[in-house]
Amino acid sequence: MNRDAIKSALFDLVKVAANFVTVGERLVMWTNVPPEQQPALYLREGDEDHPARAAQQMPPRRTLDFEVWIYTKLDIARANATDGSLPVPLGTLIGAVEDALRPPPVIGRVTLGGLVTHCWIEGLVIKDDGALTGQALAKIPIRILVP
Repeated sequence: MNRDAIKSALFDLVKVAANFVTVGERLVMWTNVPPEQQPALYLREGDEDHPARAAQQMPPRRTLDFEVWIYTKLDIARANATDGSLPVPLGTLIGAVEDALRPPPVIGRVTLGGLVTHCWIEGLVIKDDGALTGQALAKIPIRILVP
């Protein structure tokens, strides 16, 4: 299993899901991403699960966890701008990542170019709509099954 290749393939898939101004494979705090550099997407590598095998001769089945972090600034100045730089709603950006990870109908699963058995969104999507601060953000949990 090549963890770096898997992470790169996932990043390549989600970074083009929407018109993100900034993308990165290393998480940066939203307070350090200026409004003109948003919307932004970051990929964070999480934990791994190595469950016990029923029999020693069976191949291991590992699960890798990742998080996609999305930031979008919802300031009034940009919303009223005449240059067309409207803020992108958080729900639109989340939907774009969901669409990027939607399995093709024939195969029925996302395999990241054959590197993994399956890649999907699983768990609680944490969201802050930015109503109080103007800074909206979301954390989307991604699971990857590796044979």
